[in-house]
Amino acid sequence: MPITSAHVKICPVSLISEADVKDVENVINAGARLYKGVVPAKALRDPFVDQNYIKNEINLGVNFLLLRLGGEAVAVCVNLNRTMPFRDKIFLSA
Repeated sequence: MPITSAHVKICPVSLISEADVKDVENVINAGARLYKGVVPAKALRDPFVDQNYIKNEINLGVNFLLLRLGGEAVAVCVNLNRTMPFRDKIFLSA
């Protein structure tokens, strides 16, 4: 399902909790698989990220936002620098 700005306005978007890490992993890996055959294989492993990687990134200060539609995790926004606004980041969708 394509994600539009209307979805962001009506759907819960929040910083992730420990309980959301698996959903974040699934969304990022599903999005990464879309690039198979486009991105060189050495740059795109499967899985692209795992739960330990995500938890480590959180410990380093990376913020993740999770978008749910109908209770299903469909997009993740990654903010590599806590001082930068999320509006400048890209949603990865499954």
